[in-house]
Amino acid sequence: MLYLAGVALMLVGSVFVAGLVARGRGLLVLVPAMVLSPFLVFLSYAVLDSLAVGVVGEAGPGWLEDEAGILATGVFWLGAGLWGRRRGRGEEQAPASLASGAA
Repeated sequence: MLYLAGVALMLVGSVFVAGLVARGRGLLVLVPAMVLSPFLVFLSYAVLDSLAVGVVGEAGPGWLEDEAGILATGVFWLGAGLWGRRRGRGEEQAPASLASGAA
């Protein structure tokens, strides 16, 4: 049950990150970014799983090798969400002269 909840939250989080990154760029960018973002979760899982299993190997308990990929993917998307939130907050708080690039 926790695994399914984690995957569901990563999918929702990826849509949130895509929305933050593509915000202000119009619907032609926003909608495809939000629709395609869950596929990035599965792609990142495939890549991070192979890397994490290679790093962990048989060094830890038996369950760690099986769960290393999902843990690495969760940490990656947590970082992406925090970055996206910080980026979104920074754009809202920037003065108009800085946000537009004018000095």
